[in-house]
Amino acid sequence: MSRSERPCRGRESWPSRREYVLGLASGVGLAVTGLWEAVRGAEAVPRRLEGHSDNIYALVSEPQGRWLASVSEDATIRIWDWPEGKLRHRLRGEDAFYDAVVDTASGHILACDGGGRLHRFDPTTGRVLRQWKSHNDPVYALGLSGDGQLLAAGGGEHDPVCRLWSLANGQCLRTLEGHGDALYGLAFSSDGRWLASASADHTVRIWSPASGQLRHVLQHDNYVYRCRFAPQSSLLATACHDKRLRLWNVETGQCVATFTEAKGPLFAVAFSPDGRHLLAAGEDRKVRVYDLKQRECLGVVAESKDVLYALGFTVGAEPMLAAAGGDSRVHLVPWQPQRLRP
Repeated sequence: MSRSERPCRGRESWPSRREYVLGLASGVGLAVTGLWEAVRGAEAVPRRLEGHSDNIYALVSEPQGRWLASVSEDATIRIWDWPEGKLRHRLRGEDAFYDAVVDTASGHILACDGGGRLHRFDPTTGRVLRQWKSHNDPVYALGLSGDGQLLAAGGGEHDPVCRLWSLANGQCLRTLEGHGDALYGLAFSSDGRWLASASADHTVRIWSPASGQLRHVLQHDNYVYRCRFAPQSSLLATACHDKRLRLWNVETGQCVATFTEAKGPLFAVAFSPDGRHLLAAGEDRKVRVYDLKQRECLGVVAESKDVLYALGFTVGAEPMLAAAGGDSRVHLVPWQPQRLRP
């Protein structure tokens, strides 16, 4: 039985939180395949950061690219100096960490855990600056507005609401209600006009964070695990258990493209740093790249020996595609968009 076929909380074909990674991708090893040509020889071989003892659920990068943070079920967040890859700090919590974002103004890491708590860490010193209760259930998803003023936190099945927190004064500004099951993905548009919440109730809801008003309900055929806005755009990508990758225009609430290349549920979606490419991965263990302008799949750029849960990029002059999760390692491969070919 595959990971995504194991029942959880009485539901069929639903990965457990141990198995569903809200952070990056997993794999015993990550192979560079297909469209990813070796450039400068050994540098194209995946680089690994090791030290976690359990699933890695998220990976975030410092805005200037000086460090990388991996967020794990082992109740730690590891801060790695980048690009050296040396461990700088190991931040400890009381419960599994599930997601994290970076406050670009301060450089602090904001993380959520299985106890319904939110944390603010200083990655430079490794100190906990603040910890507070957000939900009466695990918090599985976080989102941060582009101006760094609003933190969105999404709760589990027993508290399936999105709470918006002011980072200026630490107060909960409003609670967005309407989902009927756990929230597994949150994303703000770059201009802050839209907030998307992805849920196990088969919907993605589009909100106005300024007013709390619900704008659209995007219907899916199964659990929705992740959602991401394209940079400087109202285009939203959603990864669903029904094996489909969808693109939505949140201005109209209409689906503008559906991709069906995946052979299993999709758990991960990410846009390339320049916004020209969309990447998706899931149970079939392949990372596929899509050309946004042409709306076509360019092929498979990497493949894992295990299910892939999420994807991300490092920041800097030479971005790396990052994958982490089930094998407790962070795998990094050079992102070479000029080497992609149809």
